[in-house]
Order: sequence, then C-alpha cells, then structure tokens
Amino acid sequence: MMKEQCRQEILDLHRFFEEWFAGRLPESDEAFARATVALGEAFVLVSPNGRLTDRHTLMNGLRGEHNGRSHFRIWIEKFQLQQQQGDIAIATYEEWQEIGDTVTSRQSTAVFQQDFATPNGVKWLHVHETWIE
Repeated sequence: MMKEQCRQEILDLHRFFEEWFAGRLPESDEAFARATVALGEAFVLVSPNGRLTDRHTLMNGLRGEHNGRSHFRIWIEKFQLQQQQGDIAIATYEEWQEIGDTVTSRQSTAVFQQDFATPNGVKWLHVHETWIE
C-alpha cells in the first residue's frame, strides 16, 4: 500500500514545485499548504552538494521562489520502493529538471512515514540527493 502512496506523493509534490516555481499557482498560503502539510516537522534535505537544509530554511526558500523560474520543467523517473518497515518507507527515484536550455538530474532517496492527514497518506521525513553525471 505505501508503494503507491509514496510514488503518487513524489509525483504530486514535484508537480507542485513546477507549478509554484513557474508562477502557475497563486502566491497564497492555501496554494503553498501543499508543501507545508507534506514535509514532516523534522524534515531534512541533503542537496547534491552535501548541504543540509532543515524544513524551516527550505520552506522560506521555496516561498521566495514563487514565479522565479518561468521556463522550468521537472519530472520523475525510475521510482522504486526500496524498503518498508511498519509505517516507514524508503524510496528512490531520479529527479530531472529543465531550466531554459539546461537539463540536470539527480538520484534521490526519500524516507516517508505514513500520515493520513497528508494528501497522499505519507509525509516526507528526509531526502538525500546525488548528482547524476
């Protein structure tokens, strides 16, 4: 069951990012709530350069990027549920981004916890990204 929840959450949150960055969503608390409800309070992102970003810092950065990338596209490939123990799941996927003429990709590992108060029934606890060259 968590496999489909995690897959759909990854797709949906990245779709939100694309819409938010491109300015196709209103710059409102209601629209931004898609991100705030999905990320756990202790969420941490390890970016491809090794920098750790806590939830608060990430949310402030995302909020400030509204309509900041008009020619931005993001898509997900090769999703796999690697492991599930109780209400915790670990998934991997490739995240591809196109900004103007530049395409980048990263291998991502995400840790989820089941939480039925979120849009897809799982919340993000941790993400670790590594550049794909």
